[in-house]
Amino acid sequence: MQEIIKRRLVGAVILLSLASILMIWAISNQSGPNNFIWSTPTPPNFNKIAIDEQIKPPEIDDIRERLDDLKKNIKSLNDNNNNDPDSAKSVKPKEKVSSGEPSNPLDEITFNANSIPIRWVVQAGSFTNEDSAIKEKKRLASHKFVSVVRASRSSKSGAIIYAVYVGPFLQESRALANHKLLKEKLKIEGNIRKWQKP
Repeated sequence: MQEIIKRRLVGAVILLSLASILMIWAISNQSGPNNFIWSTPTPPNFNKIAIDEQIKPPEIDDIRERLDDLKKNIKSLNDNNNNDPDSAKSVKPKEKVSSGEPSNPLDEITFNANSIPIRWVVQAGSFTNEDSAIKEKKRLASHKFVSVVRASRSSKSGAIIYAVYVGPFLQESRALANHKLLKEKLKIEGNIRKWQKP
């Protein structure tokens, strides 16, 4: 019987000690709005800047005077033009100097059956190695030519061919001019082709 009492006393002591530990922990770690100190920082003090002169809005009378002056100037200009009726006839338009290009570049654009503009390119070379095509493109770029590398499969051998094209251009005449420049500057014999989307 004494063993049962001992066990009960030991259990009661353990439970009381655990309860006291948990109670202390719960009280010390109590979180909530009551534990926070709510305070706002005090705003900084700014010194007022003293302005010596007040900015005045423009007066309506000044604006009216300016408008009246402008109306007088316009009226005097109109009177001067009306006094000499032949003054407009005596002015001759400047003669246009032809630059060798068509007056309207849109006149030279051709369209396909779907009303889509046909674009033109100059094929500057074909390579079996992509690195060679990229080198050629960089060389063309160093001479201010805009170029594109396009990969396609050869119908004969089935190998991939990398073609370098200069362009595309909306006018065939621009493609011809760039073809001529490629011959003169870089000694490239190119072919002029219609540009087609891949």
